[in-house]
Amino acid sequence: MRRGPLVLMLALTGGRPAAAQLAGRVDVGLGGASLPGHGQVSHWSVAPALRLEGMRLRLGLSADYRDFGRLGQGATGSTTASWFPTGPRALRLELAGALRAQGGRGLADRAAGEAGPRLHLARAGRGFWLGGFAGADAEGPTFHWEAAWWRRWGAFSLQLLGRQSSQSVTVSLSNPIDTLTPLPDTLPQRRKESRILTSLGGWLSWQGRRLELRAAGGVRLGLVEPGLIPPIPGDGTRLGTAGQRSRSEGWWQAEAAYWITDRVAIASTVGREPGDASLLTPGGVFLRMSLRAALGRRPSEAVPLVPVRGALVVTRVNARTIEFALPLDGVTRVELMGDFTDWRPVQLEADGRGSWRVRLPVEPGLHRVNVRYDGGEWRVPAGTRAVRDEFGELSGELVIGSG
Repeated sequence: MRRGPLVLMLALTGGRPAAAQLAGRVDVGLGGASLPGHGQVSHWSVAPALRLEGMRLRLGLSADYRDFGRLGQGATGSTTASWFPTGPRALRLELAGALRAQGGRGLADRAAGEAGPRLHLARAGRGFWLGGFAGADAEGPTFHWEAAWWRRWGAFSLQLLGRQSSQSVTVSLSNPIDTLTPLPDTLPQRRKESRILTSLGGWLSWQGRRLELRAAGGVRLGLVEPGLIPPIPGDGTRLGTAGQRSRSEGWWQAEAAYWITDRVAIASTVGREPGDASLLTPGGVFLRMSLRAALGRRPSEAVPLVPVRGALVVTRVNARTIEFALPLDGVTRVELMGDFTDWRPVQLEADGRGSWRVRLPVEPGLHRVNVRYDGGEWRVPAGTRAVRDEFGELSGELVIGSG
């Protein structure tokens, strides 16, 4: 993986990698895909991803290189950035942007980007967001809005998303079809036309300590494809009219991943990818078997090698302050970090009664946290549920109530 993106990330965060959670993974896989005009074709792929997540700034880089042998090779890549003007709270504004690009032999060089705000409303275990974006893709300027709802029940999580985009494109009204050299009076006529694309989708996941299962599906409405409208009979012309017809396209995906160790997992993914209207690429059916390697800090979910007498205790002191207490013996230093500390370590103080405590400002909602003892390995604290994110990073999940 190239060092340039990582240097940029650290520069944007003040050059302090400890101030945010850095995570990454690399998938190396073999699979097959159904390509238009070629049927089932085997391929191999490499898909690296890197994420830097702080309390207010989040950056992500990902790529997917696929090699189809004599049919060609191609790569897609994306960069995402989000900035939150305030820390975690129930109502939160996000300013987000994304840039995607593709290129390679047999794949047209194209790019698409967008930026805009999202407004999040989150409670313990559930939330909603609404966003609006402006950008440009292979066919010109685009505008879209999106709305999403998510909910978590223990190890299960569900997300529903709706998105609608509009774009003004130039279309041809007529074309000569009986000659290679058009006459001046038969040059194609063009006009601006509004195009609306609607996407609906849902994602369901279950997460155990080692096994993860995910399923997703949806539909895209308003995709267009070129066509020819025959000439009007009896009008004395031999000209055809280039028309477009609207169609819908469904997509689905299922994935299972099993973590052999804290750093290595095997994964299998099968599904049908939708066509990408922004990069003008077709969809298709695919199957991929991958070996997944997680990078970065690896908290352990093992029982701590210190005498723990109880679980992490969370107590609300006032409307903005939470006290964390961890009853344990035999240690001289205890630290805690989470999304509410921007992943900066915070030291707990011994209370003289066998517990370690600290008070921090924490908003109500779903949070992630880790602890460590005497400068050792970061661990999932007892009393929280060990969860992995999409990069394989382990954290303790807890819910902070409002009262």
